[in-house]
Formats: sequence, structure tokens, C-alpha cells
Amino acid sequence: MIVLVLLASCYSPELVPCTVRCRLTFDCPSGMACSDDKFCHADSNEAMCPCIPLKCSDVPGACGHMDDTCGNFVECGGCTSPLECGGGGVPNQCGDPASCMPLACEPGACGMGTDSCGNPRTCPDCPQGKVCTNGQCVPCNPKCVMGSLACGDDSCGRSCGTCPDSRWTCVPSNGTGSPGVCCIRANQHCTPLTEGCNCCPGLFCESGFCVPAAGCDLVTGDETPHEYTGFDPIVFRDTGEIVLIE
Repeated sequence: MIVLVLLASCYSPELVPCTVRCRLTFDCPSGMACSDDKFCHADSNEAMCPCIPLKCSDVPGACGHMDDTCGNFVECGGCTSPLECGGGGVPNQCGDPASCMPLACEPGACGMGTDSCGNPRTCPDCPQGKVCTNGQCVPCNPKCVMGSLACGDDSCGRSCGTCPDSRWTCVPSNGTGSPGVCCIRANQHCTPLTEGCNCCPGLFCESGFCVPAAGCDLVTGDETPHEYTGFDPIVFRDTGEIVLIE
């Protein structure tokens, strides 16, 4: 495999995947971007390339402590004063700190951080399926309760959903820190016909309000609809509750 690390103007438009190494997107030719595997890709759906350690000789004029893109570092040369390694804003390149030009956020960078000139910066949020950890987007599997009443954090930094209105609250589905389910708080109005089992645990919809009582399991909004034939008239006469009959 031939691996190229040259100026973008030298690239051929016919280059195939896994032939152009990069550290930042500006290393890539027009129409390509530097992906997480540190190769230039023309399409985000292209398969990731195998990791090939970067050597100092692969980057013309490389200096300082350089990431080999495979989890290790290599020590490259130094700079002649007043130039400093990375001083111009390009990592591992000699430059003048007096005219430093910061680079844009590199692929996979996220959240608050520091740019290549040492100034504060904020990079974009991670795409779905990734979470920002130590300034880098890393793969994450979202976890939400199934159904329209899902709420809380999906464990990847996004929301599973919001509750319908102020009567509702989000309670963990399986202990503190787990994704939640929306339920109606105590002494809040409820509609027996449509919200009878939406009261929070330990509550049941009686006379139009969620009150402490033995009731039914909390629903999530993903339950299979039942076919009902009507309601129990005796229960309705005695309690005012509509108890549906399947």
C-alpha cells in the first residue's frame, strides 16, 4: 500500500480510499475530509482504514512530539529561533508565535478546549451515536425506554424525550441514572380513560386526580393497544371511575 502525505494541490482526484494520510482536514484534497482513522475520505459511509503508524519522514518539516495516529508518539526535529514547534498554529510545524493562525476544530473534536494557538474555543456537539469525552467524540450506545413517554438522559448526552406538560415528571426506570419514564405527579389532574395508568408509582387515578392507591403498572407509551368492549357500570356508579372491560 502506498501512503501519501503531500500538499493538497499535489493530489490526484482519482485517489482511492486509504491512500491519503491526514491529521487535519486541511491535509486532504478538495472534496475529501480527514476521518477518525486519520485517512482522507470522500464519503462518510466509506469503511475505516487500517491503522498505519505515521513517521516523522511522512510529514515534511515535522517537529516536536508528534502523534503517530495509532496511539503512540514519535519525536521529530526541533526549530530555529525565533520559530517554535507549532508556534504558527499548525501542530508539529515550525512557525512564528507572533503571527499564529489557529486551526479549525479537527475531526472528532468536541466541547470546550484550546485551539492550536492556545486560545479558548468551543467545538461542535458530537453526532448521534457518539458522546463527548475529554474533548473527543467516542462511540456510545443510546439507552432509552421504548415508547412515547420516554424521558431523561440517553447516556450519550442527549434527551430521550420530554414530558407532555407540567403535571408530569420524569422518574428513573431502573434506579438513579437510568433512562426515565414520564408519569403524573401526586395530586395532579388525570383523565381516567386515557391516563389511568400514567400516575407515578404508588399512585392511581381516582376521581380525576393521582392519589396514593393500589393501581396498575406504570405505562411507557409503547404498550400494545387493547380492544375494549365498554366499561363496568357498577364501578362507575359507586366510585366514578371508568374501568374498561376487554
